[in-house]
Parts: sequence; C-alpha cells; structure tokens
Amino acid sequence: MKYTIKDVAKKAGVSTATISRALNNDVKVKEKTKNKILKTVKEMDFVLNQSAKRLRSKITHTIGIVVSNILSAYDTEVIKGIEAKAGELNYKILICDCNNSENKERDEQERQFLKLFNEGSIDGMIMVHPHLNEDDYRYLIKNKFKISVLGRDLEKFNIPSITVDNVSGAYDAVKHLCRHGFKKIAYIYGKQWIDEKLKRINGYKKALEEFSLDIKDEYMIHGLFTEIGGSNAFQKLMNLSSPPDAIFTGNDEMALGVLKTARKMNIRIPEDIALIGYDDIRLCELTTPLLSSVRQPKDVIGRLLSERLIESIENKDPNLKYSNFVLKPELIIRESCGCKI
Repeated sequence: MKYTIKDVAKKAGVSTATISRALNNDVKVKEKTKNKILKTVKEMDFVLNQSAKRLRSKITHTIGIVVSNILSAYDTEVIKGIEAKAGELNYKILICDCNNSENKERDEQERQFLKLFNEGSIDGMIMVHPHLNEDDYRYLIKNKFKISVLGRDLEKFNIPSITVDNVSGAYDAVKHLCRHGFKKIAYIYGKQWIDEKLKRINGYKKALEEFSLDIKDEYMIHGLFTEIGGSNAFQKLMNLSSPPDAIFTGNDEMALGVLKTARKMNIRIPEDIALIGYDDIRLCELTTPLLSSVRQPKDVIGRLLSERLIESIENKDPNLKYSNFVLKPELIIRESCGCKI
C-alpha cells in the first residue's frame, strides 16, 4: 500500500508541514519529534520519492555519475575531471557503476540510478555514454531531471551534452598509418551502440577510401572495448590468410590486449605490425613500445560535464538554451606506429 504524507502525519500526530520540515532536516524541528517522524516513516514503509519534489526546499550539493565500467581507465580519468570541478563548485559525487553490462540490463540500471534524483539523494546526474533512447530523454525533460551527457548530441532536447569529433580522430589515426605505406589496415572496434562511437568506423573508412585502399569486412573485428577482447580480435586477424600490417583500435584497452598477445606470439610491434589506439590513457606512456593513440581531452571533458550540470541545477532561467560541445581529439605519436620519438 502506498501512503501519502497526510497518512504519515496522522499516525505521527503532527502536521504535514512538520513532516516536510523534518524530512528536510530543518533545525527548528525538535530532535524527539524528528526521531518519531522518521520511525513512523520506516514503519509505514513510506516511499520518500512520492513527495520528494514537493518536500525538497534546497539542493543536496551532490551529483551522480553513471559510467559503463569504473575499472575502465578511460572512465576513471573522466571521473577525476568531474570530481575536480565538482569539488571546486562545492559539490560531492556519487558514482554509479554499470559493471560493463549491455543492452536491456544496462538500460534498466541507468533508469534505476536516475531514481536517485526523485528520491532527493542527488541534484543531478552525469551520464557517460548512456544507452537511453529518445523517449527516455523526453521523459527526463518532462519531469525536470537535471542531467549532462557525454557521447550523445542532445541539443535538440535542450540537455547539456558533450561529444568528441570521432570521425576526425579515427581518420587522423588511419591516415597516419596510410602515409607510412601500410596497405592492410585493420580496425578492432568496441561496443557500437552509441552513434558517436559509430563515427570512428566512418573515420577509418574515410581514410582508406582517400588512399584508395580496400575496405575489407574481415579486417573489422569486434573487441568489446576490453583487453581480452582486443587480444582475441588480434589472434583472429593474425590467423587470416592475409593478415593486416597495421591495426587501429577503438580504445587503448584493446590495444593493450594486442600488445600483450603480440609479445606472446613473437610478433614485433611496430617492426611486424603497426598499432595505434584511441583515448590516450596514462598507460600509453608506460608500454613497450610506447603506444601511439588518439588523445581525448578527458580532464576537460569531466570538468565541462560537471560545470554544465551544476549550471543547469542552479539556473533559475527556464528559457536557458544548452548547446552540444564538440571537442577535437589529437593524434599522439609514439613508437607503436613505427615513428621514432
């Protein structure tokens, strides 16, 4: 049975206004009265989010962050930027980890995390490469959820969002390999549920077409955005009758899998096969050979996500319009592509 705030007030023997003040930690409510109210709420299993929008009179100065996998180096570095800017603006963070889940399970996890907003636990949510569809965003707007998003252009929904120019990032990486004279360039891609990440394939194909190189399906292998996925994809590529002479991976963790497996197979990088990753996580500067990669400005991304979300939380102008920020990635040349540094 769902109880209303009036039911709780009646059982506790206080007014609804006192219930509201107690749930908002108003210092004017005596401790004894507050404890009685909280005990009644617990006994009645009163769901706070039924009236959270009416009860909340001030912000919590806490924001949530939904990420695919907190163990991912990319997600971790973005979170550091988010936390740094949030701290500067006197906000705390709450991390919600989807544990690398996919499809319906991921969708449900994201929706469950968003309930934290209704419950009054957070003031808003940062979503890193979410699965949500357009109906979900319409629902969020209708119910005045505060979110900022990485990896989806949501300007048409007036939601602050950030995307990276993935076409140019992938294009620059593959063009660099083409200019080195490589003719058989493979692409190990990750989870392609997000439109923005699909653009990396477009950049890969664009560079091959520019250099009149064949686009072969067998050279495009699924790597799951994980080290193990990259390793498995690399082995499949090396078992082809005509294996590639260069590889571009959709993230650095897959490239790390390539490096580790190549060493086990006595395949030299870059002498036997060249390699470029994507994201430029910190480990790229510690590998042997040093890993060339497309750098995403992860700290800047995190800081902007925080700044834009908190701006929308504290903004009092309902007519404020939010644009999508497009950030430019940068190809960082190291040893794995065959260059001398």
